[in-house]
Amino acid sequence: MAYINNYREPIELAQGATTASLSLPDGEYRLTLTNSASAAWEIVDAVVASGSATLTRAVEGTSDQSWPTGSTIYCAVTAGQLNAMANPGESGVIVSNGPPTETPPAVGAIHVSTLATLERACVAVGTRGPEDWLPLSVLPPLNGYEATSAESSYSIERSAKEISVYSPYQQTGAFSVVLTMPAWEASPLGFSLLIEPQPSASVVTKLDLSALLPPGRALVGEAQDFGSGATLDLVGTVLSITTSERVIVSRLILEYGETEVWFSLEIRPAAALPAFIPLG
Repeated sequence: MAYINNYREPIELAQGATTASLSLPDGEYRLTLTNSASAAWEIVDAVVASGSATLTRAVEGTSDQSWPTGSTIYCAVTAGQLNAMANPGESGVIVSNGPPTETPPAVGAIHVSTLATLERACVAVGTRGPEDWLPLSVLPPLNGYEATSAESSYSIERSAKEISVYSPYQQTGAFSVVLTMPAWEASPLGFSLLIEPQPSASVVTKLDLSALLPPGRALVGEAQDFGSGATLDLVGTVLSITTSERVIVSRLILEYGETEVWFSLEIRPAAALPAFIPLG
């Protein structure tokens, strides 16, 4: 919405008319019409291009009227604009004892988790689902899944974006797990998948991405590998990641086209496990 100071000009406008010539710069305006006695008013929205305005009549509960000779149109702050500034929508702060699991109420909303060890803020960048909460800091994985020799399987919640896969403690050999990923409608902001094989073990993590595909669309993608040493393979809608080292998968980006769903991700070595040193 554009605003302009000291604008007023005469106007004649028939009831129901949706075009007028106005001496305004190009832009979108909210304007007020009044008669010569300043005894009647109508608020309109005007989209101006090269001096020609397309009008939306009877805005903010006013009436579409006929404006005869002697009427004027001018730019002034209206009650609707003041109310919009005083009540900017549902953007606000949500406080809970855990990560956000619901769709954001509005773009710009803030979610604050106060649970010990999970203290964090997220900001909403969309309203399509919990995937639109953007974390403002990084936490360890909140959901862990064990790979087994018989190939375990789990369904991932739409709000679960920080997850880990691990092999059985102190066991060697080959293990695998299938993770059925949720039907995200947008890129899951803050996504991370930590894969942690035990020493002398390997893990195959199969990401079933079929829920991302609308009917009739194919899945294509690419990975940026920053020296992870892992092997990646996409067969149909299942992406398999095979590794015997700790790796982390992040920055999962989704784009929906007319005939395909495209994804990209990054995979890199995970940070070394910490050594705990007694002090004092």
